[in-house]
Amino acid sequence: MWNSNWQRLTTCARLFSTNVRLEGKRSREPFDKRFPVTGKHGAAFRKGGSPTMEKMLAVHNVPPNGFFDKKKGYFTTVPEMIPEFIVPDLTDFKLKPYVSYKVPEVHQSKMTARDLFQATYGAELEHSVREGKMVVKDGQFIPVEEASKNR
Repeated sequence: MWNSNWQRLTTCARLFSTNVRLEGKRSREPFDKRFPVTGKHGAAFRKGGSPTMEKMLAVHNVPPNGFFDKKKGYFTTVPEMIPEFIVPDLTDFKLKPYVSYKVPEVHQSKMTARDLFQATYGAELEHSVREGKMVVKDGQFIPVEEASKNR
């Protein structure tokens, strides 16, 4: 009946399946419902895709710019969620969008909090202390008016 032990082994192995449908999944959707199916999934260059499927799935999902308030019962728009594109004007711009590999390497020391403070606020605070607008008290810069009130 069996020609070899190998045939017996392969026949037995075929009886055991780890298919998800046998474990109780009843939907026939190939994709997870939590993630939207886009035209990229049915693209002609992918396995199982076709140009017709790509056109049918060419839906662009735009994220909402607010939220639906269940208590109030209406959609609330949040201005911070509206995308804002800031595009600089590059007319008469001399540089090219290419950096040559022949550019010499720049070696810089690590920037510390003190270096950052000196680069941003240091010169301004030093100038205001020399002019007499600010006073250094317990390591803090206090305006002269507030220092005279606290005495």
